[in-house]
Amino acid sequence: MGTNRLTGDIPAAIGNLSLLECADISSNLLTGKIPDELMFLENLEEINMFGNRLRGELPADWSRLKKLRNLSLGQNRIDGEIPASLGSVKTLRNISLDNNLLRGVIPTTLGHLKELLALVLSNNRLTGAIPGVLFTLPKLYRLELSDNVLSGSLPAEIKEAVSFTSLDLSNNRLSGPLLPELCELAQLNYLSLRNNRFSGPLPAEIGKMTGLNLLDLTSNRFSGPLPEEMGRLIHLRSLLLSENEFSGELPETLGNLVDLRNFYLKTNRLSGPFPVALTKLVKLEYLNLSFNNFSGTIPAEIGNWEELKHLYLWKNQFSGSIPPSIGKLRNLTELSLGENRLSGELPKELGQLENLVRLFLNNNTFTGKLPAEMTRMRSLNFLNLQNNRLAGNLPDEIGDWESLVELYLANNEITGTLPASIGRMKRLKTLDVFGNRMSGVLPPELGDMEGLERLYLTNNHFNGALPPEIGNLRRLRILAMPNNEFSSLPEEIGNIESLEELNASNAFTGGVLPASIGNLRNLRLLLLGNNKLSGEIPAGIGELTLLERMDLSMNKLSGEIPAGIGYLDKLTVLALLGNNLTGTIPAEIGNMRSLNILYLGRNMLEGELPAELGWLSELEMLDVGVNKLTGTLPAEWGELRKLKKMALFANKFSGEIPDEWAGMKRLEDVLVQNNELTGKVPDFLFHLPALKRLWLGNNFLELTEEQKELTGKDRRYLLLPQGEK
Repeated sequence: MGTNRLTGDIPAAIGNLSLLECADISSNLLTGKIPDELMFLENLEEINMFGNRLRGELPADWSRLKKLRNLSLGQNRIDGEIPASLGSVKTLRNISLDNNLLRGVIPTTLGHLKELLALVLSNNRLTGAIPGVLFTLPKLYRLELSDNVLSGSLPAEIKEAVSFTSLDLSNNRLSGPLLPELCELAQLNYLSLRNNRFSGPLPAEIGKMTGLNLLDLTSNRFSGPLPEEMGRLIHLRSLLLSENEFSGELPETLGNLVDLRNFYLKTNRLSGPFPVALTKLVKLEYLNLSFNNFSGTIPAEIGNWEELKHLYLWKNQFSGSIPPSIGKLRNLTELSLGENRLSGELPKELGQLENLVRLFLNNNTFTGKLPAEMTRMRSLNFLNLQNNRLAGNLPDEIGDWESLVELYLANNEITGTLPASIGRMKRLKTLDVFGNRMSGVLPPELGDMEGLERLYLTNNHFNGALPPEIGNLRRLRILAMPNNEFSSLPEEIGNIESLEELNASNAFTGGVLPASIGNLRNLRLLLLGNNKLSGEIPAGIGELTLLERMDLSMNKLSGEIPAGIGYLDKLTVLALLGNNLTGTIPAEIGNMRSLNILYLGRNMLEGELPAELGWLSELEMLDVGVNKLTGTLPAEWGELRKLKKMALFANKFSGEIPDEWAGMKRLEDVLVQNNELTGKVPDFLFHLPALKRLWLGNNFLELTEEQKELTGKDRRYLLLPQGEK
């Protein structure tokens, strides 16, 4: 009844089927426990309940099942311990209890199962040591104990596992050395000790395991050099040694592993020149030497690897140029040479890698132009060339990379502007030319890149008007272009309703802040500081309810701060410093309960300070200095318990400093100089535990003699001169 959609419990009445020999109800949706009545069926030879939703513990007594050969209960939710009585079923040949919730130790009684061929207990919660008796079973050839919590070292009895062909102990907490006794198992063809805590050097005896097809020692603590005797494992197809502490040079004998397809050595401490011996392995498909200390040049012999699909040499110390023979690796789909010391020009032969999908050449010192021939890599969808010294213009043929999805060219010395052909790259999602020497006007064809999601133009010399066609980029989420020389920001920017980040600080030499900014309802970041933008802050700014940071500082904005700005309750930074804003500070700003930074200084704001700003319980920085503000200081601000900096200088505030401010224990800077404050200076100001600067000069304040003596002390207090009443 396997592979149906049966539900419910297994009925206890199954125990009445006294002649039953095979019970196969695998791959259904059955729930509940395995009924104890099943244990009455003495004629059972096979129980297959694999792939259901069975729960509860296994039946305790299995002793009546004298004929059972195959038991398959994998991929259920069975918990409890493995019953010791299972060891009394002497006819058992296959046991599969994998992918359950079994706990406790593996019972030693399983060592009585002399007919057992395969024992699969993977992906449970088993603990304790591996019983050595399992390795004495004369017919057992497959033992899978992976993905448990087993601990301890390999038992000495492992040398008796004469029939073993497959041993998987991966993803446990096993420790100790790799026993020479294990290496006596010449017939073993699959050995995985991945993700344990084994340590020490590999014994020379490992060369005896001549039957191995796969050896996986990944993620352990093995150390020392690789023994030359590994070159005897001539049947190996996969040698996986990543994430250990192996050191020294690779032995030349590895060149004997002529059947090797997969060789992973990532994240070790290996050193020495490029292992030329590996170029003899013409069947290699995957090679990963990343995160080691290999040095020297990459030899021309790598052209022998015509079957290679993945080559990872990331983060070593390779130097010199990429050999032109790289073009022979026609099956290569991923090439990673990033974070080395490679130099010279990029070989045009890279363009011959027609199957290449991902290419990492970043963080080297490559020079010269980007070869036009590279655009022939028509399968390429990811290219990282950032942090090199590439120069010259981008090739006009760049538009031929129609399959490209991500292009990173940041921090090079590229000049010129973006070629018009870039508009043909309709699949491109990320274009990053940050930190180059590019200039000129952006082509209107930029608006044809319908798939673009992230555009980084930061730190270049682009100029002219930002093309209105940029409004066609309806999927754009990030537009970053600080430190350029654009002349204006087009009204069409408001058409990019998907935009989440607009970062254009110090990017413009003039223009008007478009009213259409209010259409960008998904915007989280709006940074337009240090431009020369004019006009008013659009009233629609209050509709950007997802906004978290807004910086319009150091522009020529005029008019009033719109009251609707108070609806931006997710805003943490509001910076309007250094504009020509007039009118009063809207009391509605007090509704912005997430605000950490409020910069309104260096404007022409008038009127009194709103008491409602005292509601900003998260506020740390407050600057309203150099305005035309009047009135008294609000006592309600005493609730700003997280405030660190308060800049009120160069206004026309009058009255006393409120005693209610004594609760601002985190204040570091209190800057109220150049006002018309009167009365006695509260003593609490001189006892603030975090205080760095207290500037009270040019007011009409009364100071005690003791306070006057503090004037100018370490520039912490600057109290005088005071005005005259």
